[in-house]
Amino acid sequence: MSVSFKDCPDVRLAAKEDFEGILSLMKNACSEDSQHSFAEDKVISMIMRYYNKQGVMISVIGEIGHPVAYVLSEVCPVWYSDEWQILELSLYVSPEHRKSTYAKQLMQFMKTASEGLKLDLTIGVFSNSRTAAKNRLYQRQFQQDGAY
Repeated sequence: MSVSFKDCPDVRLAAKEDFEGILSLMKNACSEDSQHSFAEDKVISMIMRYYNKQGVMISVIGEIGHPVAYVLSEVCPVWYSDEWQILELSLYVSPEHRKSTYAKQLMQFMKTASEGLKLDLTIGVFSNSRTAAKNRLYQRQFQQDGAY
């Protein structure tokens, strides 16, 4: 995959040393965004799919071993089609870095990956009162192609 980091200079692919930091960020994301319980074994399984190169992409921002933001996506078929997509599963920036451009850079990275792979990028945002700012950011960064 050929991806330009020009518009997302702080983004890098996750390293093995990032595992614990990614897991911690994902726990935080779940506690903020979801009304569902956190199944650590499922999350670890997804992270391991990335490290085993099984259709999962994890891009992070932060020093190796200390990520402060991530985007998790899966390259998979559209559920009703034989065509493939990049499905964004989660994007999270730790609270102390939310005034940065990190979320925008991670979104730009996903757009660039989508264009480079010539695959549609499918995203969705869980909404609750705590994620209102995140919803507004997604509306500014992506062309809306449906809504609930």
